[in-house]
Amino acid sequence: MLIPGALLLQVQSILDGCDGEISRLKYIRSRLGEWLDQVGDDVVNVGYFAAAGWVTWQAGSAVAFWLTVVGATLHVVYQLSLYAALIFKGGGSGSVTSIRWWGQKDFTPETPKAPPTPLTRLKEAVEIAGRRDFFTFLYLPAALVGLTEIALAWSAIIFSVSGLTTGLQWVLRGGPEPAVRTS
Repeated sequence: MLIPGALLLQVQSILDGCDGEISRLKYIRSRLGEWLDQVGDDVVNVGYFAAAGWVTWQAGSAVAFWLTVVGATLHVVYQLSLYAALIFKGGGSGSVTSIRWWGQKDFTPETPKAPPTPLTRLKEAVEIAGRRDFFTFLYLPAALVGLTEIALAWSAIIFSVSGLTTGLQWVLRGGPEPAVRTS
C-alpha cells in the first residue's frame, strides 16, 4: 500500500504547486487560503510520514519506529515554531514568505548573485534535497524498490533539522524576523 500512497502524495504535491500559481496569476489570495494551504501541507507531510513509518515498522523494520517517533515529534516542533512565527512575526499571514529565519537567504531581486563556489553549490544542493517537493518525491522511488526506510530516514533528518533549528531559533534569538517586502 506504500506505492499507491506515495503516488497520491506526489499527485497532491503537484496539485499543491498548481493552486498557488493559479492564485497568484488571478490575484486571488486570502489569509484563510494561506493558512489552509500551509496547515494542509503540514498535515499531509506528517500524516504520510507517520503512516509510512507505521507500515514499515509493522513489516518488520525495527528502525522505522524510532525514525517515525523522532521525526514526527520534531516536525510538530517545527510546525508550532512556524505557526508562532507566522502569527507573531509575520503579521498573521499564513505564508512563509512573511518571515525570514536566521541564515535564510534574501529573495530580493536586487541582491547581486555572486559566482557559485563549490561550497555554495553544496549548500544549494542540500537546500534542494531538504525541500518538500524532494522528500515527498523520494517516497515513490523508495517504495518502488522496497527501500522505504531510506525515504523515512531522509524525511526524519529533514524534520529533525527543521524542528531543532526553528525551535532553537525561538529560544536563542526570539524567533525569525518579519520579511522585507519589495512590492
